[in-house]
Amino acid sequence: MLDNCTMESAVPTSDIATLQAILDGAVDAIVSIDEHGELLNYNAAAAQLFQYAEPEVRAGGIGMLMPSDIATRHPDFIRRYLDEGERHIIGVGRELTCQRKDGSRFQAYLSLSESNSGDKRVFTAIIHDLTERNRLRARVSAIGDILEESINALYVLERQSLRVNYANRAASTSYGADEVVGPGLCLADLVTANSYARLERAMQLIDEGHHQSFNLKVDCRRACGEIYPAQLHLSTTTFDDNAVFVASVIDVTSQRKAEQALEDERLEHAAVLNYAPIGIVTMDSRGLILNVNESACDMLGYDEEAFIGRHGTRFVHTDEQLSLRSGFDSLIAGDTQYLSSVHKVRHKQGHYVPVRTFNAAVVLHKRKRPILICMFEDLSEQHAIEEEIKTQRERLAHVAQLTQMGEMAAGLAHELNQPLSAIVTYAGVGERLLGKPDKDDDELRAICSRISQQAERAGSVIRKIRQLTRRHESSRSKCSLNSLVTDLLPLVEIDVRHSGIELHLALGENAAVMADPVQIEQVILNFLRNAIDEARKLPADRQSVTVRTSRASNGIRLEVVDNGPGVDAALRDTLFDPFVSSKAKGMGMGLSISKSIIDAHSGQIGFDQPDDGGSVFWFVLPEYRQGAENDGDE
Repeated sequence: MLDNCTMESAVPTSDIATLQAILDGAVDAIVSIDEHGELLNYNAAAAQLFQYAEPEVRAGGIGMLMPSDIATRHPDFIRRYLDEGERHIIGVGRELTCQRKDGSRFQAYLSLSESNSGDKRVFTAIIHDLTERNRLRARVSAIGDILEESINALYVLERQSLRVNYANRAASTSYGADEVVGPGLCLADLVTANSYARLERAMQLIDEGHHQSFNLKVDCRRACGEIYPAQLHLSTTTFDDNAVFVASVIDVTSQRKAEQALEDERLEHAAVLNYAPIGIVTMDSRGLILNVNESACDMLGYDEEAFIGRHGTRFVHTDEQLSLRSGFDSLIAGDTQYLSSVHKVRHKQGHYVPVRTFNAAVVLHKRKRPILICMFEDLSEQHAIEEEIKTQRERLAHVAQLTQMGEMAAGLAHELNQPLSAIVTYAGVGERLLGKPDKDDDELRAICSRISQQAERAGSVIRKIRQLTRRHESSRSKCSLNSLVTDLLPLVEIDVRHSGIELHLALGENAAVMADPVQIEQVILNFLRNAIDEARKLPADRQSVTVRTSRASNGIRLEVVDNGPGVDAALRDTLFDPFVSSKAKGMGMGLSISKSIIDAHSGQIGFDQPDDGGSVFWFVLPEYRQGAENDGDE
């Protein structure tokens, strides 16, 4: 507070109050002391700044407002000035360190003045807190450091002339000059003519208020004349009270090279995929299609857009979608590394294309989850070839059937002649009985019954011949090997009876197979005729052929055993090849066709050479399973 004794004699009380109000309303701290260091005035701003109340300072002394090292020397400063009169800071001002009540220190600017009040010398200090100024200065300095250390080239351009009045270190490096800010250097020197025209248009739109900033791809120029690609961000602000444009420039040369390398790699991969003769589709972990090559599009008739984003199973036949989804899930989960399957895939025109797929899950370094790669090949041509082979096989089988019937012609004629002669004889006897007045009805009925039996016998032979010689479409059904053997007996017994060969049947459990009965009968008949031919080579009292059926570990087995001389060692490795025969007049097609028939039925065929002589020709067919009727022919 102002010294009351001194002021009352010089200034009216009302003026003292007004002066005190002015001092308390001052923003800066104001502190006055006399030449003895006694406090004369301590305004409200000083109390707020130093955290001390006025009575505390009056009681403790002005040194409370200073750090201890300065406070101890402060009385000496005053005494030296009073003794010597040499001014150091009075009327000059300086920055110094002050201390608050809580012990914290802060920088302040001190303006110290001297005045006289009556017989007193008064020293008044105006203390301005520099904390906020220093904070802002540090912030500006930090921002400046950030701008200088930025890897982006920064330019500040005058709004009208577009001359550069600031450029950071990166700008100087990028431009290739020690100093970018210089007389005459402007925006037109930093970019090509085409880029400059686009920048002028962008600045015009900013000036007109249509945009606040722009991001542009430009071509920049270095001091040496080199042109390089860059990404430029243009905005406007105020700098030193002047409107300026700020341009942030990023050299994207390396980025462009990397992008070009990636694009070249993508094109190479695309070329490899598109020139691949098989369809290739990539899918994400959900099964949604990401990419598809040209072969896949050509194979199914769709364009690329029809595939992208669709689920990979959508194009597969509805009956196969569930199993394929399950396979994809196993691949993604890592339960399966590789999946191969055959499917029917829908063509754009509506028909289905048979394909074989090869699927795998691949983890790419840029993706957290694996992607699915599906490669598939069109099996249409292969199926057509297989169908042609099947047709040719059936034709050869039919030829073989006709050949067999030709070889059996004499026996068949004799076999048919017997029932027909018997019918004629019995009919004659019946006719004579009808002419007798005392005819015996029972004897006549017996004759008619014998006629019927012989006619049925002849009809059975003719039906079996027609069945074996007629061309037919391959059709599989549930059948018994035992029944097929017994059905063939009327034809086989002809040769057996004429040759005097003993035929033995050792038929096991009546198990069923899924087969084309006519084709399997052809194989059995071929085995039997070959066995009969081999048995004929022995003396009459040793000739025998045995047909045996049994259940094996891999299906139902049929064996035809003869006690002939066996197969020549030179023929054993090629016995089932076409045009290989042990018969002098044989065509060498019977066993070859038999093998193709058994192979087509997913069975096995072969022969054994027992140590005690003879041969065993056999085949095994898979046992019938429920639902096999729907499996198709092949």
